[in-house]
Amino acid sequence: MPRFLKSLFFALIIFMLFLGSVQAEDGTEPQLVYLPLIYNEKYTNPWLGPDGGFVVNMITSPTNSKIIYVGTWGNGVFKSVDGGMTWVKTSNGLGDLYINSLAIDPQNANILYAGTYNDEIYKTTNAGETWSHSSQGVQDGAIIYTIAIDPYNPDIIYIGTRGKFAVDPPPWKGIVYRSKNEGINWSPVLENVGGSNQQDWAYDIVVNPKNHCMVFVAMHEYGVYRSLNCGDSWESMNGNGLTDLSGRALVINPTATNSDAVYYATWHRTGVYKSTNNGDSWTNQFLYSKIYNMDLDPQQPAILYAADFYDGILKTTNGGGSWANIGLGENLLYTVMVNPLLHTQVFVGTAGNGIFRSDQSGAGWIHSQNGLNNSMITGIQFHPGESTQIFTSTSRGGFHVSPDSGENWQQLNNGLTDLDASGFVLHPQNPNQVYLLTYSGGLFTCELPDCKWSQKNIGLPVMDLLSTSGSGFFPQNELEAELVANSEDLMIEDTKSVSNQPLNDLEFALNNPAIVYLATSANGVYRSNNGTESWSNAGLSGKNILKLALHPANSDVVYASVFNSDLVYTTSNAGASWSSNQVPGGIVNDLAVNKDQPGELLAATNSGVYKRTDGGAWQLLGLNGQMITALGIHPNQPNLIVVGCPGAVYYSKDGGLNWFAGPGDLIETKIKTVSFDPNKMDIAYLGTNTQGIYRLLLK
Repeated sequence: MPRFLKSLFFALIIFMLFLGSVQAEDGTEPQLVYLPLIYNEKYTNPWLGPDGGFVVNMITSPTNSKIIYVGTWGNGVFKSVDGGMTWVKTSNGLGDLYINSLAIDPQNANILYAGTYNDEIYKTTNAGETWSHSSQGVQDGAIIYTIAIDPYNPDIIYIGTRGKFAVDPPPWKGIVYRSKNEGINWSPVLENVGGSNQQDWAYDIVVNPKNHCMVFVAMHEYGVYRSLNCGDSWESMNGNGLTDLSGRALVINPTATNSDAVYYATWHRTGVYKSTNNGDSWTNQFLYSKIYNMDLDPQQPAILYAADFYDGILKTTNGGGSWANIGLGENLLYTVMVNPLLHTQVFVGTAGNGIFRSDQSGAGWIHSQNGLNNSMITGIQFHPGESTQIFTSTSRGGFHVSPDSGENWQQLNNGLTDLDASGFVLHPQNPNQVYLLTYSGGLFTCELPDCKWSQKNIGLPVMDLLSTSGSGFFPQNELEAELVANSEDLMIEDTKSVSNQPLNDLEFALNNPAIVYLATSANGVYRSNNGTESWSNAGLSGKNILKLALHPANSDVVYASVFNSDLVYTTSNAGASWSSNQVPGGIVNDLAVNKDQPGELLAATNSGVYKRTDGGAWQLLGLNGQMITALGIHPNQPNLIVVGCPGAVYYSKDGGLNWFAGPGDLIETKIKTVSFDPNKMDIAYLGTNTQGIYRLLLK
């Protein structure tokens, strides 16, 4: 580098550092300084995993059995070129990373289409290297549920869309569109199903490979529609044996068979309907299942697989005459796919626990998700005696441990009957003792390294799932919220009549770890005086307690925030009575105490970070106007504060006087939790809702 450029460079750095020294005075907003972070070359990839997440759909190359694509909820499209052994993100150009549908051109494996949850449809012509918007004529903000390509003429494509969120009342603006020029332009061909006051939407579309102008559509609540002229006109195929109109999935026999079998799977627990005459009449193959997706073995079309959202994979080997459950019932399932060129290989995408693969037609299942970075993180901690050992909990993936700073991960779920973990805590005096909070299984504990989980629920509240108020299902995203909003029957698992209430937070008293406080989702705060062996209510009954914080030196002093509330509650008598105090920043999303300043409480709000000292008035600490979703104070450096926002992170090294913006890597995700290695002062670990753990270097 020429000498004058070096001088200019260093002068610029000194000038920027000088700007970073500006402090807030007289209660004014602390200055934000946007400095480039200087990263330690030891860490080349800030994303640590663990692998897994929410896999909504899958598709394979028509010419290469090793090439597979999956669409994830929140981290775009991933591609494998080795039969699902490893995955690489291939989402450049996607304006929306919430992928709701995928399709590949049957005659050109480089052309794919990705339907998003709120940004219409995208197209790639280079096998996923880059994507571009391809939605001319589609309603703005459309959710794309299904994409079907004409196998005879791939210029013709059909998509099933909805123009508004399902949690809103109808009409839902459901429209089936058709393109005749590979997605350049789209025109509506089926709309106002159910009438103009309903406008139902299509969950699935299939084109008959034997007669490409025959197209079938499975509607959300209006059954099956069929077109005999490539979508120009449609007729309802309900009746004649088809009585459940809650359509979710369609499959049809391939060209090489003599059968005209069409299979239609339902959501309202009636199973699968079969037609052998292209939909003119139907017979029911009853299954008490909520089928989310279905696929057919193209080389042995009497073999079908159905993904029951709750109860695992169902398989038939005789065209639906009988079905058997072949596993994965401990997971919630989105999709199942047979590899058409390697038909004994079956893939399953789960709602939180990544991808499973069977190479023996479902006879056994293994995780197949190396590199699939889509986990929803609910907790992060380090072993205080082994700083390379990281623990994390994930939504629907249970508990994970990495022995090597996030390079490799192992799930430790032996005995864990609920994989939907909402967080975890290490015992403050025995860090090998882990306590895991779940959404329906209550509180679990295990001893490392073997980690055989057992429950600690004596005295904790339960829910009656058979009552009108019970659900037993807790949506983690918009896609799942619509399942509850539009389901006519309770979203409960077949084998459950009661469930533990979701647990949101757990805190040990540092001065006496036998005292533990627990935040529940509907019954307030619970307290244990014997180290979690039994529990009793400690006040705020009927409230959904989001976060807890304890006074470091007085276990009777507890702070609690309530879901969707701007109040912080305080007790000074172990929960016998509580008082509330309003935080000016609005809804409180997180709480933290400064262990070096026991009377200091920080609150992350929808409009900045606030601080209260010794029960006094709340004061703005910084980031006015920013929604703060997570907050962390370094345990051994209390002036180091890191906060997470939707798509951003900020940190302060001087107790909130000055704030610095982190890198732009987080723009497409939301931070749910902040944690630290207590032995390192220059690193924070951020748990995201769609991309796993992010290692933030604070150089």
